[in-house]
Amino acid sequence: MRRAELVSLLGEGFKPARGGLRHIWAVFWAQMKIFLSYKLWVASDILNTMISIAMYYFMSFQIPPEEFRELGYGESYLAFSLVGIATAYYLWACVNRLSHAMQHEIREGTFETVVSSQIPLWSYVIGQSARGFTTGLFWLLGSFAAGYALGVRYVATPATLASAALLFVVMVVALFSLGIASAGVILVYKKGDPLTFFFTVFAEFFSGIMFPLKMLEKYPLLKAISLAIPYTHGIDALRRILILGETLASPSVWRSTLVLLGFSALFIPLSMLSFKWGYNRVRQLGETATY
Repeated sequence: MRRAELVSLLGEGFKPARGGLRHIWAVFWAQMKIFLSYKLWVASDILNTMISIAMYYFMSFQIPPEEFRELGYGESYLAFSLVGIATAYYLWACVNRLSHAMQHEIREGTFETVVSSQIPLWSYVIGQSARGFTTGLFWLLGSFAAGYALGVRYVATPATLASAALLFVVMVVALFSLGIASAGVILVYKKGDPLTFFFTVFAEFFSGIMFPLKMLEKYPLLKAISLAIPYTHGIDALRRILILGETLASPSVWRSTLVLLGFSALFIPLSMLSFKWGYNRVRQLGETATY
C-alpha cells in the first residue's frame, strides 16, 4: 500500500458498529470463544459434575423409597437431589456470573477500557450475562441427561415442560436482579461481596437443595428463613413439576411463581440503583483501573 493511500485510510476515522444487539452479540461471542479455548478446564468441569451425580446416585440407596415418599417428593432421592442441585448451580451462575466478570476485568486492569469503549455498558452487562446463562444451561441439561441415564424418570408432558420453561424464566429474572446488585457492590469494594455470600451459603442450606423442606417444620425459625429465600420457592415448584407432574395450574406451583414475581418486582429496581451507584462511585473516585 502506498503512503498516500495509508494516510487517507487512517484519516477516514473509525466507524463503530451500531445497534445494541450487535454489541451484545460481540461481547457474548468473545466470552464464549474464551470459554471454549480452555478445553482442559471444560473437560475437568464435566468430569466433576459426573462424579457429583454418581455420588448422589449411591447416596440414594441409603434412603428407603417408602420413607422418602412421606416427605412429599416421590420415592427417588436421586431425582429430588438432582433437580435441586442442577437448578441451584444454574441459578448460582445467574447471580455470580456478572459480579465475577466485573471483578476479573478490574483485577486485570481492563475495566477502564470497557467503560471507555464504544460499546454501552448495558450491552456489555447483557452480553456477559448471556454467556453465563448459556454455559449454565449446558451443565443443567447435561445433569438432567446424566440423571436419566442413571434411571431418573421425569414427568415430561407438554404441560409440564411448558410450565417448567416458564417457571425457569421467572426464576432467572428474579435471581438475575441479585446478580446486578452484586456487580454494583463489586465495582466499589472489589472483593467480599456480601450478597453473593448470603445467597450461595445460606441458600444452599435453607432452600432445601439437599433435603425436603418438610424436615424444617419442627424448627419454625429456620422454616421462616427458608421461605424468605427465592431459591426455595423456585426449586420446590420445579421439583413438583418435573417429579410429581404438577403444572402452573397447581396451587403450590402458582403460589411459588407469584412469590418469585413479587421478588422480581421488588429487587429489579433496587438492583438497578445498586449498579448505577457502584458504577458512578468508581468513576467519581477514579478507580475504574485500580483493584
